[in-house]
Amino acid sequence: MSWYGTALEDEQAAVRAMLDDLASSLAEGSEHQGHTEQARSAIVESGMWVLGAPEDLGGAGADLATTLLVLERLGRYWPALGWASAQAQAALTILAHGSQSDLSAGVADGSSAVAVLEAESAHVSVTGSHDGRWTGQIDRIDVAADTAAVIILDGESAAWLFTEDALSFDPVGVTGLEGARTRSVTLDAARAELVTTELLPARALLRLSAGAIAAGIAGAAADAAREYAASRSQFGGALTLIPVVRQSLVEQVNGATQAITTVMSADSASLASVTAAMENALQAGVTVAGQSVQSLGGYGYLDEYPTGRFVRDAASLRSAVDSFSANRQSARSLAGLPWTTLQGESS
Repeated sequence: MSWYGTALEDEQAAVRAMLDDLASSLAEGSEHQGHTEQARSAIVESGMWVLGAPEDLGGAGADLATTLLVLERLGRYWPALGWASAQAQAALTILAHGSQSDLSAGVADGSSAVAVLEAESAHVSVTGSHDGRWTGQIDRIDVAADTAAVIILDGESAAWLFTEDALSFDPVGVTGLEGARTRSVTLDAARAELVTTELLPARALLRLSAGAIAAGIAGAAADAAREYAASRSQFGGALTLIPVVRQSLVEQVNGATQAITTVMSADSASLASVTAAMENALQAGVTVAGQSVQSLGGYGYLDEYPTGRFVRDAASLRSAVDSFSANRQSARSLAGLPWTTLQGESS
């Protein structure tokens, strides 16, 4: 598989090769639950599941660029697992400041799942406080597991942790990301644990991760279109001999390249920068996947080709991360407006 980002260091190139080899040894892209579990176990065993988490939290302490490289590769092969991994790593940065050490250990070794959402998300409708009962509904979580703990990011420095025993789960049908085992959540909790910590690092990781996964989808879609065009003959030669086909292919590669380059170069200390990078990459994922289908014509919609899946996954990823709410939050921050929290606006 191609890499459309900037030049990789030797260690990063080895990580990329390891994940490519892992994908080739499995049936990449399968949406069946059994395969998702097999792939998840293999990713955990390889040490890539929470690669970017500090070593004392169960990770390997990889830098952000290497972490995003891993998530771009997961986006190519198993985007649902990529998003679950991103949430696990973001959760660990928060759980490090709380009391749930057992949950942290489970998240790190892949035996426990956790969903991380914004209080402002359109998916979240929850009311309560740490002194009283919490109730509400979360329309969707996507963690590649049937059940999970939930962390709701609330304002600049408050995160509410709800353990599985306070939650009930129901399957939700979605267009793509089938491996995510999307669930709706009903919340009825006597209490929640309030974890107070600076949330920008977790937000930045989530948004850049979503962008990297989308860039991976775009890259895989561009590769699929290029391979098809090179192998398919029409009018006495390969499709790549037709100028309009070549132009479409280069536009797809340009989109994938811009997506991962923007994500990798974003300023992780700026909410506006990481949100813009995520939005650009999510749009590239949808656009390039659509162009890839067009490159295959009617064949693009057949299950024997991966292009239809890329379109479904790109669209579902955008919904799962709720980019609209993220952009609205970033706009409020740029305008100097107070944060909207579960307890009302805060300064």
